[in-house]
Amino acid sequence: MADRRAPSPNETHGWRLSLLKIVLAYDPELVLAERVAAVPLTRQVEVVHALDDPLIVDRIAGATVLFSNTLPMEALPRAEGLRWIQTPGAGVDRLLTPALTPALLERGIRVTNTSGAFDTQIAEHVLSLMLAFARGLPSAFEAQAAGRWHPVPIPQLRELDGALIGIAGLGRVGMALAGRARALGLRVVGLDRSQGRFDDSELDALGIEEVFEPSAFERFLATPDFVVNALPLTTQTKHLFDARAFGLMSRGAIFINVGRGRSVSEGALVAALRDGEIAGAGLDVVDDEPLASDSPLWHMHNVLLTAHYAGWSPGMHERIYEIFLDNLVRFDRGCSLTNVVDLIDGY
Repeated sequence: MADRRAPSPNETHGWRLSLLKIVLAYDPELVLAERVAAVPLTRQVEVVHALDDPLIVDRIAGATVLFSNTLPMEALPRAEGLRWIQTPGAGVDRLLTPALTPALLERGIRVTNTSGAFDTQIAEHVLSLMLAFARGLPSAFEAQAAGRWHPVPIPQLRELDGALIGIAGLGRVGMALAGRARALGLRVVGLDRSQGRFDDSELDALGIEEVFEPSAFERFLATPDFVVNALPLTTQTKHLFDARAFGLMSRGAIFINVGRGRSVSEGALVAALRDGEIAGAGLDVVDDEPLASDSPLWHMHNVLLTAHYAGWSPGMHERIYEIFLDNLVRFDRGCSLTNVVDLIDGY
């Protein structure tokens, strides 16, 4: 626990009225409390760590700000003063549960995320998966593990230059990926519900040839060599990639998921991979994590699995901290917050 300055006796009453209590449920490097203490705020600050759900319940009383991916329902009765939740992740589906969201709306509690802290590393992760498939690395890894000198057959190889990538979700990650993909010579199309928010100059700068609306999802899927899911999890995107979706893709298509696992029907994906409806899949996220030990995905030769670490990098924490601390100053001064989440839409 850290206070920025102890009050003098003649200002104790006013200090108590202006106390800003911040509960940190995320501080993996145990440096954030000190970083908060160094921020020039107009109020006295009390910083409390609560690094698991039971501690959040125990320490939420009197808090105005919560830095966490979750808020246990049991904490609500004690969270009367809570006004703002900053999540350390870009996705908010762990927080915005069907039970909690109505309470947040009723109480007027704002939620912000850290979109922008993960763009570079996730875009690079997608490119690494694409390159791995293009150069036949899954087959090469199998041969290496078996001690066999076996060049990958030419029909299994491809070139990225001139290939078409379809990016579902043109948020911060999708746009970062589009620019990098174009630099490697890929052609780019996108799927985004806010088609009208892009002007032609922005699309031209990134080399995005066309943006499809959700109503054109089937047309979006039909031609890309790589289909990348970078969508948030909402009621509209849950199991969006189902048997029909995979059936609409090219038989040579590679599906890559760095969005949310539950936007994919895992059974349909397994069937599509097994039956040759698509050529392969690179999965950083799956429907139920960790992936069950008996899942067929573990042993499929045309699947690359990474354990939900596409967003990790040495610079990740610093960017997360900067977004939170900038928003903290904004909150203290009554200014608009960045990365505000629409509680109805879920992102």
